[in-house]
Amino acid sequence: MRPILTENEYVFGTLKTYAFEKLALLNPISTFQEKEGLTVVVQKEKADEYKIPYSGVFRCITLNVHSWLVHWIWKVSLCLQMPYLRPSCADKN
Repeated sequence: MRPILTENEYVFGTLKTYAFEKLALLNPISTFQEKEGLTVVVQKEKADEYKIPYSGVFRCITLNVHSWLVHWIWKVSLCLQMPYLRPSCADKN
């Protein structure tokens, strides 16, 4: 596994009332409904632009996983679709 830290900064904010048009403009990476309102995870710049209060700033960590199974499935798929392009399709590795 290889962790990758994203460049973008994100915040959690709660919208008491919201319009779907505003929500679309915020382009949240996540939303969930709570008693207090709709919680959104948005880029810090969007929260600042729309004056959404927040208390912390976060970044995302993505874990890239290299799997030999995925590699093998890709190779089998490629061989089935275009065997003439891959002379190594007879390989079992």
